[in-house]
Amino acid sequence: MSRNARKAWSNRNEEMANAYISSGRTLLKHKRTDEAIHSFRQALPLAPRNARLHADLGQLLAKRKQTAEAVSMLQRSLELDPQQVGALVKLGEIYNQQNEPERAEPLLQQALALEPQNTAAHLVMGVVRHHQSRLPEALTCYRQALALRLAKPMGETPRAARPDFNQPQVEQLLWSTLATLAKAGVHAFAAYGTLLGLTREGHLLPFDKDIDFGLPHCEMSRATHCLLGNGWVEPVGSHRLSNPKAFYHPRYKISLDLSGFVVDAATGVTHTGFWLKDAPHEWHRHTRYPELTLDKGTSPCGKAIWQLAAADTWLTTVYGDWRTPDAFFDTVIAAKNLCGFSLLTECYAISRIYSHIDSGSLLKAQAVAGHALRHRPDDALLLDAHAKLSAVL
Repeated sequence: MSRNARKAWSNRNEEMANAYISSGRTLLKHKRTDEAIHSFRQALPLAPRNARLHADLGQLLAKRKQTAEAVSMLQRSLELDPQQVGALVKLGEIYNQQNEPERAEPLLQQALALEPQNTAAHLVMGVVRHHQSRLPEALTCYRQALALRLAKPMGETPRAARPDFNQPQVEQLLWSTLATLAKAGVHAFAAYGTLLGLTREGHLLPFDKDIDFGLPHCEMSRATHCLLGNGWVEPVGSHRLSNPKAFYHPRYKISLDLSGFVVDAATGVTHTGFWLKDAPHEWHRHTRYPELTLDKGTSPCGKAIWQLAAADTWLTTVYGDWRTPDAFFDTVIAAKNLCGFSLLTECYAISRIYSHIDSGSLLKAQAVAGHALRHRPDDALLLDAHAKLSAVL
């Protein structure tokens, strides 16, 4: 092939690649992600050395949970151009999710060296340090991310309808799991959003996202053994908290949280919370409850289970006026029985305000900021976030 012919062939390939890439980006603007992925795939053989194409495709594949291929694309993007900040951040995020913070942190440091004002890089670095129980450093990263995000435009984005959680198979799994645990000698009971739905609505909350059980913390090991023997698995990274413990059912694609409760021998007060491993006690998120009393009950199919003796008292302790639905109540930040506003709780609050703003859920962001301000009324960042959100809304 002559030089001119090769040049013409190269120009045609570049023109076709650019057309596919342009089409893919247009599809993304209209939230047609799967079609955009297909369009980028069409461009890939025509532009095999396009670093940004590899980075964009890798990030979309990560969004679709096609993790192995996403990692491959992101790594290739960085081989072609080590200064692809988006690829550095996303690859760092994936490594952290895979419990490899030692691989994640250098990538995020590189991203921040290239682009110090990159909000996503600060946020993901916060998550990495959070998961390592380095909470003061994590909070600094979260606050920097939120401050930078507040300086950018924001707007409420209509969210795609979440699948209705109140499905027969989910409730069947709830009751059968409670019965299985009771048979194994575990005093597990419906708690939090699960209890709220069953008590107030007579069924699971449609907008809920997981099943919540409580149990005496001393029975956590027995409960774990029972669940792992009955179809549940522990997700990667779930070991970061000693309480609660997270499980996932691959067949039903349902998550379950087990919160362990302990009783103070001196006062008789019941406690639970989010307890990090290898972190000072005062950093944890703690909540206090009245006496925890359980009754024997039966599931809808007649099997023995355990249940709270005074569900309404327990719900009032957590939610206050639990009979009035509140779509923006965040149990982690707004629980009425929080013991102070710990470092861990503050990390959750700041990171959730950022994430809600970034996803276009401004009403949720405003609600979390308002709850946090009740504990930190003079916090300049929270005041700024609440004011700007109120102005937009």
